[in-house]
Amino acid sequence: MLLSQLSTVASRHRLQHVSPGTIPFVTGEARLSSSPKATQHGEGEGATERDRDNTEGQGARAYAPKSVRMLNYNIEGLMAKISEADFIEYVNTFDIVCLTETFLVHDRRLDCFSDFEQYFSPAFKFTVHDNKCSGGVLVMVKSKHSHLVQRIDTLADNIVVLKIDKTVFGFEKDVIFCGAYVPPSSSPYYKQAHVTVTCSVSLVEQCVLDCMQTFGQSCVYLLAGDFNARTG
Repeated sequence: MLLSQLSTVASRHRLQHVSPGTIPFVTGEARLSSSPKATQHGEGEGATERDRDNTEGQGARAYAPKSVRMLNYNIEGLMAKISEADFIEYVNTFDIVCLTETFLVHDRRLDCFSDFEQYFSPAFKFTVHDNKCSGGVLVMVKSKHSHLVQRIDTLADNIVVLKIDKTVFGFEKDVIFCGAYVPPSSSPYYKQAHVTVTCSVSLVEQCVLDCMQTFGQSCVYLLAGDFNARTG
């Protein structure tokens, strides 16, 4: 029911994807865009005086959806990738990036992504003697938008929730962006003492419901990540 509601909200706000995936779950590269006609209006370059007058007259209701490049990538170990120039160059072409299974147990800023504001949810080591890490999420937003982004606190593991100002997308409403990693049901993650669920999807859903309780329908809700889900 919740996912159906999110899909309806997404469609109303002209969310479009350009590679396999189903909104609100972004499973690949996604683009939020508008028609060329819509982007001709407002205060942007090339706007006519009449466009500006019309925009001012419409007040708070005036908006022109913008093109925003987004990437969701199950990286399976970020440190193995950051030495690859092609990878860094590719990531830098996006405005919003969600990387899952980073295996990073720290939240130290990564210099290779200096053009981004970085938001971490650290990975886990199951024992002090175990070198293998599990999970970890990194959501990045281009620094030029950093003053328009607010992190929403959550106690859930492997989840980053951001409130992004509507002007980034040119929407009528702000965007609640949730980047998440859900370990598979067989993962040792669920055997940890602090974990009280058998599937982290319920934690993602609870995060969204908490945000909906706080912000209601004043926001658009967008989910991205690796949910280890199966359909059919």
